[in-house]
Formats: sequence, structure tokens, C-alpha cells
Amino acid sequence: MDNNKQQTVKEKDSQQKTKMKIHADKVLHAKASDVTVGDKVLVKQKKRNAFSTPFDPKPYTVTWRRGNSVVAKRGETTIRRNISFFKKVMVNREETSSEDEELDTESSAGDQDQGQEDQVQAQEDHPEEPQQVFARPRRARNLPKHLQDYILDPN
Repeated sequence: MDNNKQQTVKEKDSQQKTKMKIHADKVLHAKASDVTVGDKVLVKQKKRNAFSTPFDPKPYTVTWRRGNSVVAKRGETTIRRNISFFKKVMVNREETSSEDEELDTESSAGDQDQGQEDQVQAQEDHPEEPQQVFARPRRARNLPKHLQDYILDPN
């Protein structure tokens, strides 16, 4: 009889813990992170003054992820942080390959000054190539329902 009681208590405890977890996740708006290996991410930085941004504007590339732990690399710098310190950045596929080529030439140059000179020469040789632009996610904007029967002038 004791064994049967103990089993029901464990089951009830497990059900209650699951119920509490679901409630806590709902209240805290918890969601699964979609950051994977190879993604471009921004990293949180400390607020130094009133003008500093919450995230470092130069992106890192995720090289490893296990659970909530992420390792990201930018040039020679490698960092390891919790997933909550990262924000995924949307990057055009065409621009990604050109950035990877630039990073390869920088790291093989050896000296930072030499790498900067190579970048300047590459920009002078190919002025028609646009600079890399990171697109932040945007919400879809629609007209209010009461204005949908109007035709708006596109000018």
C-alpha cells in the first residue's frame, strides 16, 4: 500500500511541476531561441554612456551551440555567452559570401593595419559593390479596416 501511495504522490508532483512550468513560461513570455550555427548575431554590451547602444553593431558568427550556451566568432575574437545575450540578425545571402571573403583576407594578412589597407584597396577596386546592410525584422503593416475601401494615391 505504501508503494502505491508513493507512486501516486510522485505522479501528482510531476503533474503540478509541469503545470507550474507552463504557467511561468506563459507569464514570462518565454520562447525557444532560433539561433543556430552559422547565423549572424549581435551581442549585448554594457551601457557605457547615454549614447551607447544595447548591442554591439558589429555582428558575430555563431560557431557552436549547446543548450543555452553559445560560442560566436568575429575575426580573431571568440566569445562564449548565454543565448539571452545574442540577437539574430537578418542578412542577405549575397552579402554574406562577400563578407566571409573579406574576413578571410583580413585574418590572413597577419597585421591589423595591413588588413585595414586591404579593405580600403578592395573598396577602391570595386566601388559599385554596396556596403553590407543588416535588415532588422519588421512587422507587417496593414491599413486599418475602416480605410480599406479607399484608394490611396501612391505619390
